[in-house]
Amino acid sequence: MSGLRPGVATAAETFDSVRDRAHKRLNRQHEAWGHTWRAGCLILLNRSAEALDGLAAALELIAPYGDNAKLSSYALRCQALLHAGRLDDAIEAADVTSAAVAKIPAIIWEKYRGLSAPAEVYLEAWERGKKDAGRATDILLRRLEVVSRRMPLALPVALRLSGMRECIDGNAKRGEKLLRKSIAAAVRLGLPIDEGIGTYELARRCATGAEQQSLRSHARAILAKAGCELYLMKLGNDR
Repeated sequence: MSGLRPGVATAAETFDSVRDRAHKRLNRQHEAWGHTWRAGCLILLNRSAEALDGLAAALELIAPYGDNAKLSSYALRCQALLHAGRLDDAIEAADVTSAAVAKIPAIIWEKYRGLSAPAEVYLEAWERGKKDAGRATDILLRRLEVVSRRMPLALPVALRLSGMRECIDGNAKRGEKLLRKSIAAAVRLGLPIDEGIGTYELARRCATGAEQQSLRSHARAILAKAGCELYLMKLGNDR
């Protein structure tokens, strides 16, 4: 078992292959997809600067196309900038993503992280005192809640971000309830990364003492198995 690579790293290698095969076929759209989804893996591997390079390459490849083709790259660019510590740039990217999402049919919004990625940025901005980000957060979370009814895989992130929103707004009990629902949904749907991130957020926002340490240990075990270095780093920094 020790020779097996964690899931996120394996996925990044798969998208390397998608990108390279598409380049040989001169298929710009598929090559861009390879860059984009590899970038999504790199973000979770705590390699956001490298992810941004890949997203820039993807957007250059599909520059002549419309926003539908670019939405996944736009959305992941929000996350990469956020986790690279570039909040102002992340907010600008979130604004671009939100504008693009407004033009696209509902069910596609979250398939490409078009709602949750900018919502995550706006939540961080709100938490850091940018009060005008609260309205933008609420608009996206309302849309995400609607999408999650039709697209169950979006339920854990919808509940998690709503729980974080309530905690930031001072409604700790409701926030905790939503975060626990998010974790339960992730377990039910077999989404360990969502389970681990939800557990991390529950620990840091709603728990103290022995319960907090237990939650942190559980989150660390889940995220280590998946190879999610970004949140393992966050767990280390939050000690």
